[in-house]
Amino acid sequence: MKPKIKYLLLVMLQLSVMKASAQTLYDTLVFHAHDLYKNKQFTKSALTYNSAFKNFPQLVKGWDRYNAACSWSLANNADSAFLELETWAKNAGQRFFRVLPYDHLVGDIDFNNIHSDKRWKPFIENCKEKYQSQLNLPLQATLDSILVDDQKYRVLIDTTIKMYGIKSHEFAALTAKTNQTDSINVIKVTRILDKYGWPDYATVGNKAIMAIFLVIQHANLNIQEKYLPMVKDAVEKQNLAPEDLAILEDRIAIRKGQKQIYGSQLRYDLKIQKNILFPIEDEPNVNKRRAVVGLQPLEDYLKYYHIQYKPMTTSKRQ
Repeated sequence: MKPKIKYLLLVMLQLSVMKASAQTLYDTLVFHAHDLYKNKQFTKSALTYNSAFKNFPQLVKGWDRYNAACSWSLANNADSAFLELETWAKNAGQRFFRVLPYDHLVGDIDFNNIHSDKRWKPFIENCKEKYQSQLNLPLQATLDSILVDDQKYRVLIDTTIKMYGIKSHEFAALTAKTNQTDSINVIKVTRILDKYGWPDYATVGNKAIMAIFLVIQHANLNIQEKYLPMVKDAVEKQNLAPEDLAILEDRIAIRKGQKQIYGSQLRYDLKIQKNILFPIEDEPNVNKRRAVVGLQPLEDYLKYYHIQYKPMTTSKRQ
């Protein structure tokens, strides 16, 4: 290898390591800010976001600005909340800075504290105008309709089981209808993904994004694995929440006979008539992984399924 080429490759490697290190540090600050937010330490959360933005300006994403605005609003600091929101609006169109999703913005209770501020109404009206100009209304309508179809039979599952039992004809009929609808929906959604790629919030809105994710989550393993890279890219571009990816990754792992990573997947045991948690990889650290992607502690999540769970400690590891 020529000395000059060897030197250039070494410089490139060093730059790559530095970039990876910067990304790790930035992510650590953002995750810590989110934890402070969840613990209602809003001022500390906002200041931690600010530290990430100041030290790593090249890595800042729109949704991080948005979350910082939420923390400032909840800390009753309207000036800083508007500064973060206006920074996103100013950078709209740049990488990682989509047009602010109007429907999400107006429905977010984190901003209740600044609704009375004279800056709020003109700001959201401006966001609404920009947002609506970006919308693909036909695509949004199609996906919103798919979301309705995806959920219309699933919302009846609990009631049907309680009334007739899981072995009943009524439950079997409901399952058949659900599966038939899923088969139709997956054809519609995969055609959309193959044509448009994964749309962003500004193009179709929150409900439509959730429709795509749910249909992929309810699809067969081949479909899930095929579109997993697209789902990961959507999370990276902040067009899907990290916790949604975590749930999908768990579902894929279970279907492949592997242990799940985040503890999101359960099965119903007919013999004991209870929900059972599928095995978890490195279970003592599951809550750490859940926190990173924005999921609540496993013991809190499992209460919904009437499961009493005690977090496993390292000493219990096999």
